[in-house]
Amino acid sequence: MLSCLAVYLVIAAPEFNAKLFTKFKRVGDALAYTGRISYHLYLFHYPLIVFSLYVLQRDMTLLEKLAVIALTFILSVLSYSFIERPIRNSKDAGFVKKMGFAGLLAVVVLSGFGAYAYTSKGIKGRFEQLPDGLLDGVYAHLHPRHAECMDLDVAGYPDNLCRIGDEKAAPDIMLWGDSHALMYMPVLEDIAREEGRTILVAGYSNCPPIPGLVFHEQTGQKSRANCPAHNKAVMDYLVNTPEVKTVVLGGFWLRRIYPDPGVRYPTIKPDYILEKEAADTDKERVEQFFEALSLTIQTLQDVGKHVVLIGPIPTYDFNVPQRLGHVLLYGNNKAIGISEMLFMVKTALVKIPMRDIVAENQISFIDPLTALCHDGFCYAAEDDQTYYADKSHMERQTTMRLKPDFIRALSE
Repeated sequence: MLSCLAVYLVIAAPEFNAKLFTKFKRVGDALAYTGRISYHLYLFHYPLIVFSLYVLQRDMTLLEKLAVIALTFILSVLSYSFIERPIRNSKDAGFVKKMGFAGLLAVVVLSGFGAYAYTSKGIKGRFEQLPDGLLDGVYAHLHPRHAECMDLDVAGYPDNLCRIGDEKAAPDIMLWGDSHALMYMPVLEDIAREEGRTILVAGYSNCPPIPGLVFHEQTGQKSRANCPAHNKAVMDYLVNTPEVKTVVLGGFWLRRIYPDPGVRYPTIKPDYILEKEAADTDKERVEQFFEALSLTIQTLQDVGKHVVLIGPIPTYDFNVPQRLGHVLLYGNNKAIGISEMLFMVKTALVKIPMRDIVAENQISFIDPLTALCHDGFCYAAEDDQTYYADKSHMERQTTMRLKPDFIRALSE
């Protein structure tokens, strides 16, 4: 309708529009030229963005983004003027054939190089000075069954839930939460094997272990629509299974709630909302979120469960193993991580309510910072060792540092 209305206005006022178009002819010419070089813009913009982020090892500032856009246009103009136009406008058949052959040869060479890079896993030999496994994928740094134990068919619960530890024993512990809960599978499995116990793993990605939260349609995250059914099925099983005596709750709490410098109260990321009577203000939404978490804990306690709650860890806007590799390759000795005081200030809006929940419900609490922080600094990586698998998940060897904390919490 808007397009038709615009055409109507052009037809209806020819004299006015003629003057307007003449006045803005240069703008029109610039837009038309942008259209002519658009394929070159498409070709150049992505490599420039990727390599800029690799060099910077952080998000770009506005000025840097504008510089990348400007460089994209400059390279596109040069490519269009000195490659596309000469070939397109040439009347010399021999010249065109030579350029075609050169282009075909370039494709073959680049394809061969790409195939070699792929089969050699990124030509890993150039990183011989880096520790083994540093730049492997995320799942190489997590429990081997991490992905296998996530997002299972709810209809198959509890029979299809993963079991870790001494699988011959009847399960008496459940680990319940999202991927940030399942990153503790290695340490829990080690303890369970030593003690002859079995742990059930109820994991669903991007799904906090709080029944009553529903998918928020406005985010478009339809893949998480099964979160409510998952949480309900897990809670129903726990309520009706007295043999499972301990429940360990973990989650990406900082994804749900984060401080906004522009407002007094924090906001909840709108991917999940409470199923009933959702609050209107940020302050009320935060309060409701923690009330729902507290209610979950109380429900478990009412049926005789011992509850262990795992606190949050720092998250970053970069891939920690890749950042460490960059540091080791280029000799940048800057510490990777965050000041412990700064982290405490930034996460006070999460940690304070959690502290109150732990005190009010008298449950066990595990603070993962004991594995990451010392001398007033929380390390994401140190020396040549990464403590993270990606931006926000601790790698398995780091979680093993929390073994005494888990043993204490499970025995309380």
